[in-house]
Amino acid sequence: VYQLYGDFEFAELVLLRAISLDSSHVVALEQLATLSGQRQQYANELAVREHQQLLRPFDLLGHLKLAKAAALSGNPQRAEAAIKLAISLSPTSPTGFVAMAEFLLEQDEPAKAQWYATQVFGMRPSDEMAAALLRKTLQLQGKEAEAQAVHIIQDQ
Repeated sequence: VYQLYGDFEFAELVLLRAISLDSSHVVALEQLATLSGQRQQYANELAVREHQQLLRPFDLLGHLKLAKAAALSGNPQRAEAAIKLAISLSPTSPTGFVAMAEFLLEQDEPAKAQWYATQVFGMRPSDEMAAALLRKTLQLQGKEAEAQAVHIIQDQ
């Protein structure tokens, strides 16, 4: 309620009190992390997200949120490590691979991103978004002919 009315400091205080009573309070932790991110306090968000991951180490989305907070707080190595851990938790899901490809593109590393984009496209050859991601990594490397050769496979 305090957050809705713009009293972010008091909202933060209430959330911190709740967490002091129960350091594993999932809702309070998520709300505090989100509030910190909205207020561009990325180091605070990162600290809360790391605590969440200690409590829920198999939460794929949690690892990806942690990676985003790490990147925004200026720690790209921590972000990359969090995404790799997410991939290891769900190696047959394209979610982590997409996150890594996009992260590497943001880091201006299209050659490294290509491998992850290729994995995504291999998992989802009929997905236009997967094809577009692979095309983008190729185009950023100047491989226009290869990019044009990427076509989705129509479901039968």
